[in-house]
Amino acid sequence: MGTRIVLLLLMFTTAWSETKAAGYVQCPQGWRRHQDTCHLFVTNHETWTEHMQHCVQLGAHLATINDEREDKYLEAEVHKRNASFWVGGTNMNNNKTWIWIEDNSPVHMGPCGTGHSYCAWNRGVPDNSHDNEHCLELNLRTHWNDNYCLVLQGAVCETKPKPEYHWITVG
Repeated sequence: MGTRIVLLLLMFTTAWSETKAAGYVQCPQGWRRHQDTCHLFVTNHETWTEHMQHCVQLGAHLATINDEREDKYLEAEVHKRNASFWVGGTNMNNNKTWIWIEDNSPVHMGPCGTGHSYCAWNRGVPDNSHDNEHCLELNLRTHWNDNYCLVLQGAVCETKPKPEYHWITVG
């Protein structure tokens, strides 16, 4: 009798140890995955602030551009859509200091292509034309551009893929 209990316990323990969570990451439906982020190209024409709030409601933020690969990907997507899009750079709180709203890290001001931070400002930009251009857009013609935050255009929201777990039994 004792041998059967030990054998059953051993079988249960073995089966339990072979059952594991298999996780994978996935972007929400309608979002596009690039590297380790998900992007949603919102085509509703809204202000920078309205898009910022919309992204937050989706559990995301306006896109932060971290490197040349991400920038080239976003640039290609902007050209496919033939429109300019808001991203998450701003200097609304301090006219001279640009930040990414995701984490308040500084937006590299250039010269672009140097240092450890990435940027792709067009020549002579940001220029704060008419003293009211405080939001970063991916512009169809000039690429990174500071623009008036009340301009109505689309935006790029960004989030991390969410893990999904499924229990599987190995063996």
